[in-house]
Amino acid sequence: MKIGIVSTHDQLGGAARAAYRLHQGLLKQNCISTMYVQQKQSDVSTIIRPSSKYDNLRTAVISRLDPLPLLRYPNRNKRNFATGCLNSLNLSKVSNEIDVFNFHWVGSAFQSINSIANIKKPLILSLHDSWAFTGGCYIPYECTKFLTQCGECNQLNSTTKSDLSYKIWKKKMDSWNSRKDIVLVGDGTWVANNAQNSSIFKNHRIEVIHPGLDLNVYKPINKISSREILGLSGNDKVILFGAYNATEDPNKGFQLLKPALEKLAETFSDIANLKFIVFGASSSFEKSNVIKGVETRYVGKLSDDISLSVLYSAADVMVVPSKYEAFGQTASESFACGTPVVAFNTSGLKDIIDHKINGFLAKPYDSMELAEGISWVLSDPARLNQLCIEARSKAVRKFGIERCVDEYFKMYESVLK
Repeated sequence: MKIGIVSTHDQLGGAARAAYRLHQGLLKQNCISTMYVQQKQSDVSTIIRPSSKYDNLRTAVISRLDPLPLLRYPNRNKRNFATGCLNSLNLSKVSNEIDVFNFHWVGSAFQSINSIANIKKPLILSLHDSWAFTGGCYIPYECTKFLTQCGECNQLNSTTKSDLSYKIWKKKMDSWNSRKDIVLVGDGTWVANNAQNSSIFKNHRIEVIHPGLDLNVYKPINKISSREILGLSGNDKVILFGAYNATEDPNKGFQLLKPALEKLAETFSDIANLKFIVFGASSSFEKSNVIKGVETRYVGKLSDDISLSVLYSAADVMVVPSKYEAFGQTASESFACGTPVVAFNTSGLKDIIDHKINGFLAKPYDSMELAEGISWVLSDPARLNQLCIEARSKAVRKFGIERCVDEYFKMYESVLK
């Protein structure tokens, strides 16, 4: 069996890292896997990107043309919408070499709605967000129009029924709804259920496979050693937060975490040793992002697994205050390193965190209860130790890359049959 993993990036962003880990896991299991990307960050030979001058020029031009229809909506949410009209790589040229294609996040005009539909091979769409079953938004938030028919889109700030979201939804209905051989894999239960209930994929096969981790890399590292590397002391109470564009992406919840930490600064008994570390952002000069009373350190954008493992291991608690996550890989990575997680009781994070067993789930989107959760984790050393044990235990049971690869391989075999 020859497998084609398709992703805009191989390492940039959570969806890309999930696809990359799957690809690497398949290779380790002696599967024949090739990964096709638009932008390549690694030096892995089995990851292919268009590299000719023509390909690079085509990518540059199409990447600028694809979002042009959005200019009609100047008041749109500029972070949460993609058209999927154009594609920069024609996979039909390599389709004879591949038995089954597995598409992951293919935005930035890498693959289009039509280019995916035109692949005459078994297709699996891995859902790292909600774009596949909406009229163009990655996160529908409270909107449920994807259940019936998109239009009058909140993300576009549109009051027109036949707006761009309707046209994209209609194109997906025409191209994908009729192809019952398209199988979907949700990172978590929340996104899979939404896809199953959507008008586009309500009659399709949809499964849940959690993204996997190499648990020999993401593992607990001696806390004293990991803290020495980062210049932290054994007495510090270390709170960790991070994501791609950690402080800039409103869905990642920094604006909800800030008041929680400021509340903690007023009430926590050991405030002198409280440390807050942010990865995924180099610094924050915005006054609105300054956290009063809490020593804060920005460590920048980290992409290598070893550095992340050291960081997770050095922390006492990881906070994932996202509004919506298809899964939430920073939470599973933290678990793998034996660090409990505090988050809101929402979306894919509920698949990872068991309340007061390996972390804390606060009422969405209550910053004060988020503060209570952080305090609850930090205030009792014996309880914290047990939370750490339970976090690692769940990662071993649920989030190993071998389990993920095995489930995906069975999926590939079944669609070929």
